[in-house]
Amino acid sequence: MTQSTLKTLTVAQLRAALDTFPPETPVAVAASAHDHWGSVLALGIREADLSLVTYSTYHQSYKVRGEPQPDSLEVVLLE
Repeated sequence: MTQSTLKTLTVAQLRAALDTFPPETPVAVAASAHDHWGSVLALGIREADLSLVTYSTYHQSYKVRGEPQPDSLEVVLLE
């Protein structure tokens, strides 16, 4: 499989989307529970920081890396 393009919102798009909600509204990230029922979990966000990611053919997704790689992308990572 070849490297795919990271499909995600930009900071500007995320700000515009969040501006449609009251400021005190909690924010969570949806994640699969990988269970029999196909449950979706709502994970809380503790922080947002810049991180380096590179495409992993093994995972067929982007993986957080500690060290820069030639094909690294800098993204805002919500944890």
